[in-house]
Amino acid sequence: MHHPAVETRLLNDGKKLVPLDDAAPQWLTDLRLRRLLFGFLLLGLLVRAVRYFLCFPLWQDECYLGYNLIDRGYLDLMEPLSYHQVAPLFFLWTQLTVVKLLGFSEYTLRLVPFICSLGSLILFRYVAGMVWRGVPLLASVAVFSVAYPNIRYAGEAKPYGVDVLVTLVLLALVLNFCKKPTNFRWLWTLTAFVPIALGMSYPSVFVAGGVSLAVAYTLWRSRAWRGVLPWIAYNTSLVAGFFGFFLLTIRSQNSNESDFMGEFWNFAFPPLHSLLEFLSWIFSIHAGEMLAYPVGDSRGGSTAALLLLVLGAVGLIRSRRYELGLLFLIPLGLNFVAAVMHRYPYGGHARIMVYLSAVFCLLIGGGTAVVVGWLRRRKPAVAGTFFVLVLSVDLAIGAGSIVRDVAQPYKTIADENRRNFARWFWSDLSYSGEVVCLHRDLKFEDNPDGHLSFKVQYLCNQQIYSPRHARRESPQWDRISKQWPLRCVHFYDPQLKHAYDREALQNCLAEIQEEFVLVSEDEFPFVQKSKSGKRFGAMDYIYVMKFVPKTERQIEVAEHLKRFPPLR
Repeated sequence: MHHPAVETRLLNDGKKLVPLDDAAPQWLTDLRLRRLLFGFLLLGLLVRAVRYFLCFPLWQDECYLGYNLIDRGYLDLMEPLSYHQVAPLFFLWTQLTVVKLLGFSEYTLRLVPFICSLGSLILFRYVAGMVWRGVPLLASVAVFSVAYPNIRYAGEAKPYGVDVLVTLVLLALVLNFCKKPTNFRWLWTLTAFVPIALGMSYPSVFVAGGVSLAVAYTLWRSRAWRGVLPWIAYNTSLVAGFFGFFLLTIRSQNSNESDFMGEFWNFAFPPLHSLLEFLSWIFSIHAGEMLAYPVGDSRGGSTAALLLLVLGAVGLIRSRRYELGLLFLIPLGLNFVAAVMHRYPYGGHARIMVYLSAVFCLLIGGGTAVVVGWLRRRKPAVAGTFFVLVLSVDLAIGAGSIVRDVAQPYKTIADENRRNFARWFWSDLSYSGEVVCLHRDLKFEDNPDGHLSFKVQYLCNQQIYSPRHARRESPQWDRISKQWPLRCVHFYDPQLKHAYDREALQNCLAEIQEEFVLVSEDEFPFVQKSKSGKRFGAMDYIYVMKFVPKTERQIEVAEHLKRFPPLR
């Protein structure tokens, strides 16, 4: 039985990706196709919303960037960021605007990535519908909806979720142009949008490069020479936008962090000194977390996704849709060149390449169609069963993500423990005494260079759960009494002992003890534990010191002792 709606086509021009006998499995009727597409979209929206509204505690990487939004203004964000962070200027400005309007919290820091993720899901369905029909369309949407990288970065206060949406906007605009090469309004829209894209997403420059070559090929193939002018305008906008942001922020951020990032991401730069090592690196990178769609790991766990992606890419070439090949594969090539130059890592972690998640899912969908078509020509019943199995795995992964997040709404137990302390100390204890931070209120600095430390989680949680710090108010020193004691908190990270000035700490505490008496000191150790409870890394500590005002007699004794030199 022939199902026109499920033919595998590219840009609605009737050309086949690969020989699929013109039909999908018999059970995939038009109605079922629409229902399954709608079902996976709903599942994708649900799993993203559940993760966002569960309000995971901020983890360390989010805090490194979020800390820069506590005290900085818009112009300050153009300077090198603290804690070795690099982020696009427009993204930082958008985040700061949200924080200023709605306050500093887990919800507000993640709001922009969350909204972008929802938009990406809807836009991906539109883009996939311009590329595929039937089996590859459904397979692509299913993978994109439940893929772990897309879900995770939908609820994380980093620019990765924005990267996905920016790429999809670029793809949607250029695919509309490729569909109608004489409609140049799409090129002019691309010209206007590309500076915005660069300001919101650093890796969008690779996608924009692929767009340029795909447009050039389409103009040449269709002989639409009047499009050369808008194409030149697009490239001018791309180059001007890149160098504009380079001068504004990229240069200063890169010069400040190039050595650190080069060392941190060394494993994501291709080893060119040995052919065997290079070939091994190529496989491990592509079969690792880079292609964790729908899931994968760094030890070859994405091998199946890699094979499907390669089949999808071969299918594009065999179908002679070279504009899609340029659009999908050139960004990878440009990213690889940047990695060779040690300017941007290639793979190594899903977040680095998540900006191409739409491309990966489209090619994986195409590869799935290749396998289904191959099976259908030989064993039709097995083809239908195989595709049902693929969709069932995607469904199970999406449902499992919801169950996992509800059962353990945190990245690590340590993150949850740190947030619980902040809630207790800065919120609960503020109703029974004056709570003061040794670092922010008394200006004791033990990490002047902004070395990576769990202290950043302490400071971000303080900003969220301390009503006084959120209002940017000073401590009420005159309110302190025996009934309203002073509780002073001090964070200590043993990893920073090289920057730890014990004498400065003692001097700071001595100033407090000129007017107050230390009545108790409590130590709160924090063990680094994963979700499974496995310990990793070193411990850090929070010390809570309780003070009450000195009595008149204690003040008299102290003044008397000052007249005599200390015994030696």
